[in-house]
Amino acid sequence: MNLDRKTVSIDGQPVNLTRTEFDLLVLLLKNRGNVLSRQQLMDAVWAGVIVTDRTLNVHITRLRKKIGTYARHIVSRQGFGYVFEVE
Repeated sequence: MNLDRKTVSIDGQPVNLTRTEFDLLVLLLKNRGNVLSRQQLMDAVWAGVIVTDRTLNVHITRLRKKIGTYARHIVSRQGFGYVFEVE
């Protein structure tokens, strides 16, 4: 991940993420191992904009699809939020 260029590559291949997907991934990676509540994610990524849980779900689903085998690291904690788990 290149924060300055706002790019992501996996195994040397560029991954085309939207700005929102990129922001979600950055937030999850910066807080890896720590559960972020849905509200924390929404407040950080959509600051000042009212969004629903469904909006977050859709973006997480799209992000998971785009990062392929690494999607298993984005784990939902029922009733709490999401965490990027490292093995």
